[in-house]
Amino acid sequence: MKRIFVIRIVAIVLSCTLLVLTPLATQLGAATPQGEKHDASVGAILDSSSELSNLQEPNAKTQEAEEPGVKVLSSQILGRGPAAMSFSRLSKSDEELQAVSRELMQQGYKPQTRPENHFGWDIAYQRRDGETAKVSIRLQDYAKPGSKDAGAIGSITIAASNRSDTYSFSLIAPEGNFEKVIEYRVDRQTLKVEQAHSFWTCFRDRVSSQCAGVCITALGSCLVTSGGSWASYLLCLASRCGLCAAKAFGCCLCDCSWWCRWAVGCCHR
Repeated sequence: MKRIFVIRIVAIVLSCTLLVLTPLATQLGAATPQGEKHDASVGAILDSSSELSNLQEPNAKTQEAEEPGVKVLSSQILGRGPAAMSFSRLSKSDEELQAVSRELMQQGYKPQTRPENHFGWDIAYQRRDGETAKVSIRLQDYAKPGSKDAGAIGSITIAASNRSDTYSFSLIAPEGNFEKVIEYRVDRQTLKVEQAHSFWTCFRDRVSSQCAGVCITALGSCLVTSGGSWASYLLCLASRCGLCAAKAFGCCLCDCSWWCRWAVGCCHR
């Protein structure tokens, strides 16, 4: 009798294990096509909208501030045309974005209007109770005639729980040096542009400390293929880092309030 009892217990344990592993195996099998898209060239990603899943390596670190059970509903890098059109609509209504644009033009920069000079990325999250959040990133290249400086303006928006927050900024890589980036932001009370010491540094630090090795390496290797373009640089990082880069963007914007912390975590800028 004792032997029969033990055999029944083992059978029950094995059955429960199979129930757990079966959906996991299905998820892994479904992820294969997305992995193939991750390996696609930057040019291929630029030519069409691309869906990305979590592209981190298995040993990638996680963000402690996130709420357990959060899953990614969708992750899409916009194609050239859609990114340009989306940015055009945004720039017509966003006063902060207009302010950083004027500031760059006063410094001699000009907006680069070709579709390939735009970058867009949308990521949607959902937690256990059905609450959703969305992170949207938009950017346009700016260049100074006769100079190697790489400029850009952009915005990142987090929307959740009927609330949203947008961080508009400009970035300058002097002489194309992405290691010595100068960042500007807008004072929301006065709409005056001021130099910032926060977002880009926060992003780089977050990637270096929280993402997998392939993403950390991309911070440098993507510079080789970017051609001095912020849009191309971020596209390369997004395609190689996946959601770890998106969360780095998001957490550097989140003010650690519950409405954004649960989806993207938060980190001090």
